[in-house]
Amino acid sequence: MLTEVVDRLCSLTRADGAAIALCDPRGVVCRASAGNAPDVGSRLQADSGLTRECFESGQVVFCEDAEKDPRVRLAIVKSLRLRSAVVVPIEAEGPLVGVVEVLSSRPSAFDQTHVAALNVLLTLLRRS
Repeated sequence: MLTEVVDRLCSLTRADGAAIALCDPRGVVCRASAGNAPDVGSRLQADSGLTRECFESGQVVFCEDAEKDPRVRLAIVKSLRLRSAVVVPIEAEGPLVGVVEVLSSRPSAFDQTHVAALNVLLTLLRRS
């Protein structure tokens, strides 16, 4: 089911990739992936700026241009051909349980309308 969700995320936002990463006892692990995104089973780096900021703030995090954003490591920019991203928290009742990352090879690819669509999809996911 998560694979269908990330595929839908890509089509809704015209992204090049999307991933759902969930918390487990050892950190944050990618559970579903589509396109140019972290591989399923890979662990997100604890110091990954965008993901960490999303977990710490509980808020949506935008990256307009990863090549110029100090929160994004150059190795990630190159390996995923990343230029822009939006990271949305996944909440259950209480603390964050994970994040959705939507990625693009185009700068400034995402805005609040994309976040609204992501939130609708996440709400549907929580109900199922």
